Amino acid sequence: MSDTSKEYIAMSDCPEIQDGWKPKIGDWTDCGIITNIINRESIIVYYAGSGHFPEFGLDELKWLPQQDQLQGMRTWDKRLTPREIVETFCVFTGFKQEEYYNSFKTMEQLWLAFVMWELHQKKWTDGEWVKS
Repeated sequence: MSDTSKEYIAMSDCPEIQDGWKPKIGDWTDCGIITNIINRESIIVYYAGSGHFPEFGLDELKWLPQQDQLQGMRTWDKRLTPREIVETFCVFTGFKQEEYYNSFKTMEQLWLAFVMWELHQKKWTDGEWVKS
């Protein structure tokens, strides 16, 4: 299950994440899970728990990337093993900034922070991504 908290929606609502999104069936959004894509103006979403399947245009949805999608955004050296990738992540979340990384409540939030730092040198500060 993906993080659908207000905080994660706010964290994901940035051009660095939204502009590269190519919607697929099964993607999580702030409005639910995509179940069908007819075109950019007609995307069907299952609104969890309601039994409803409303239709949205792409510009009305905010993508909430799941952990595996976040991991796929970072271009890894093909020679790195999964263990070495995790080691890189662990170095990133090391003790020097423990308070910052402990502020994230889910793995999606933590991985998004990692991706934003690695790709854009930005940190989540007071409700926005700030260049560091």
